[in-house]
Amino acid sequence: MQKDTQKAAGLTSHLTQMLGFDDVILWHGAFSYYCGRATIAVSAFISDLIKNWPHLSPKLRYLIERDLEREFAQDDEDRRTQSRHKRLGHDCDRKEWEKVRRLWSDKT
Repeated sequence: MQKDTQKAAGLTSHLTQMLGFDDVILWHGAFSYYCGRATIAVSAFISDLIKNWPHLSPKLRYLIERDLEREFAQDDEDRRTQSRHKRLGHDCDRKEWEKVRRLWSDKT
């Protein structure tokens, strides 16, 4: 019943409707996995995330925005204190995450 209501209200993406997944579980889980990784896979995930952003539910976009802003705040602190571990990975990884952040920050 809940999935039918979400679908009727336009709160699930076309892809997740086809696959029968809740996009929050699929995309947010992947987002959480890739945050802080330092591999080429981060860039590939971010590219797919940006491409699919318009099709993701408002709930999911809100969760990613909220969580990524928290990650940036922690990464800023890591860099300020010169921590060996930086929450968003290396500089090149952080630059990739900045592309995602611009999805909402450029609109304000």
